[in-house]
Amino acid sequence: MESIKAELLKNPHMVFEDEEIFQAVLDSANLKEDGAHVVDIRSALIDRLNAKLGDVSAREQSTIEAAQDYFENIEKVHTTILDLLSATDLSSFLDISKTSIESNFDLDSFLIILEREDSEDLETLHPALIATPDGIGQSYFSKPLDPARPHINMRETSAVSPLIILNQPASEAIIKLDLGEDHVHSFIVMSSVDMDRFSAEKATDLLNFFSRFYEQQLARWLAE
Repeated sequence: MESIKAELLKNPHMVFEDEEIFQAVLDSANLKEDGAHVVDIRSALIDRLNAKLGDVSAREQSTIEAAQDYFENIEKVHTTILDLLSATDLSSFLDISKTSIESNFDLDSFLIILEREDSEDLETLHPALIATPDGIGQSYFSKPLDPARPHINMRETSAVSPLIILNQPASEAIIKLDLGEDHVHSFIVMSSVDMDRFSAEKATDLLNFFSRFYEQQLARWLAE
């Protein structure tokens, strides 16, 4: 009997894994006539239940926090879109891009990269916009880490040459834009000093949604 008791106390999960045993233990707890012949393992069962409850609570809390973070990010995206829609020309659009996107998205840098065949070197056209020789932006973008999202590259930047971003960030998101035939290779770069901000494991649905909106607006202003 003692050996059975020791084994059950050591591995109480055995009781939960067998429905018939678990039910028999619960039933026996109510049989007063059994007296000392009933092994009281209720405390072990309660501890096990508390542990399971703690695991469930932790998962629920994690889910709630993730949902709150997601809705906060949605609000930031919506706020930024409304700011950008208030632009009246390309210059004001770029001004809003620099201030609103960096502020609302908690970025350390936001930059648009346009490749142009007539550019011989990096050319700063606006604090939020630079032109580069053909191939420079594409080389900086390099091969995306996730083939399921070929137009977005999220990565740590410790091993990346700061060819375009002079203030080396810790992580960045580089997004290909489709601005038409006149700008075949165009990108936006979002940079952060937080190494965990942009990584290949992060979801990109909101970032993808925003970038598609942004490329439409930028293409519109570049065409005027």
